Amino acid sequence: MSFDTVRFSRADINNINLGKRRPLNPLNWADRKNKNNKDKGLAYKVLKGRRAGLTIPAIIQPTGEKFCPCKKAGCCQDPKFYTDLYKSFREINADQQNQLLAECLEIQEPKSRRIDPKNAIKIKKHSYSYSVKVRGRRIPVCRMRLLDTFKVTNNRIRTIISKLESGKVTFEDGRGKTTGWKNTICIP
Repeated sequence: MSFDTVRFSRADINNINLGKRRPLNPLNWADRKNKNNKDKGLAYKVLKGRRAGLTIPAIIQPTGEKFCPCKKAGCCQDPKFYTDLYKSFREINADQQNQLLAECLEIQEPKSRRIDPKNAIKIKKHSYSYSVKVRGRRIPVCRMRLLDTFKVTNNRIRTIISKLESGKVTFEDGRGKTTGWKNTICIP
């Protein structure tokens, strides 16, 4: 038995809303608005859990000041360069943001491996290099600069690294996209 996903176009939503009951507009649902605001770095409100009702403040744009001691080409750019990268990063949705971050990472074999003398387990499996892609060119940056430019957490980078190591190529969020229900509504 297979179930198909029901997809609503904007015209379908308008036709559903012709009646007297409360209008249906999935794009105005609070959780949908919050996800869009979170992806854009704007303030949003927590709806569920023990932090419900808490308003998370907006992310502050990078100033572009040099704070890392490295001398990589991407770490020594003018401040406008970093704010432009940040704005273009926040204009896309979360799946595309993860894809862009994955393109900024490169997994390499380490130049030297240290072996734990007690049980001879290889400690270092991979080395990572970070870069920013601008007009098809890769400009090397350090990890601190990458985190500060896109204002992402170390945890998010670590998650993307683990997915890349497992061989995952696309970074689509699979939550809420089940097709096993009869009345599933997919919103583009």
